Amino acid sequence: MTPDPAANTSVPEAYPAEATAGELSTAELSATMQLQDGVDQLMMILTRPERVRESFSATMVRSMSTEWRDQPKAGTEYRLGARTYLDNLKSAVRVVQKSVVTLPGDNATMLVSVKNGLTQSVGNLELRVISTQANRLRINYPIQSVVLDATTNSTLRFPVEAQVNGPVRVTAQLWTTGPNARPYGEAMEFTVDVTSVASGVMYVIAGGTVLMVLAGVRFSLQRKKRRAAGEVDEDPDRPVDGSAGAGRGAEPPSDADPSSTADDTDRVSGDEKVDH
Repeated sequence: MTPDPAANTSVPEAYPAEATAGELSTAELSATMQLQDGVDQLMMILTRPERVRESFSATMVRSMSTEWRDQPKAGTEYRLGARTYLDNLKSAVRVVQKSVVTLPGDNATMLVSVKNGLTQSVGNLELRVISTQANRLRINYPIQSVVLDATTNSTLRFPVEAQVNGPVRVTAQLWTTGPNARPYGEAMEFTVDVTSVASGVMYVIAGGTVLMVLAGVRFSLQRKKRRAAGEVDEDPDRPVDGSAGAGRGAEPPSDADPSSTADDTDRVSGDEKVDH
């Protein structure tokens, strides 16, 4: 084949400026690659990725179109719109936000919920829950698989063991599974406030002891008060209705005031009820 004698055989010293002006910038190419990365991650968790793959494939091709070379503003707006739509799809699968979880014991179960707002099932996910202070709050089985039907929520149970009382920060993060496992979506942080059962028991015992001491002090003061008034019986176990005296044939004096006797009996009987 005969070479074209008019062909240019020289190599330019630099890339032509007119060619550079007609190409996408580094920032635009980077934004397009980030969009593709997000699409790939979404495809990993979908059970029917074909339902969205075709539309996003067309989006990626168009984001690289030469049409945007003369319309940089329009090209940027198109990529931002595609990114927003992708982010909405990805954020539909997330850990449900919470602020504070109270654990009423040394050994308890912590609940963390995951939501799927998509119209198809998702899988190839796992939830990892990490305690920022494992020496204070240890999470047993901190990694659990997540499979969700369309538009459903699921609550996962994580057994925990607390060493001391007080707040501990915990992070819950979704991850994709497989050889290239990666974090999926934003991590959710919340506080676990531990209230130990052991401490509660000590409070109950201490409270009971205080009540017993107060009751003893009150009983002692009442006895001293009656003794000073000359109202203490020689036999503290004698029935208050005078049945013991009646058994020995004792009779009240004939000139005793009946109303006064009844009042004294009621008063003594009332004191015994308070003491006991």
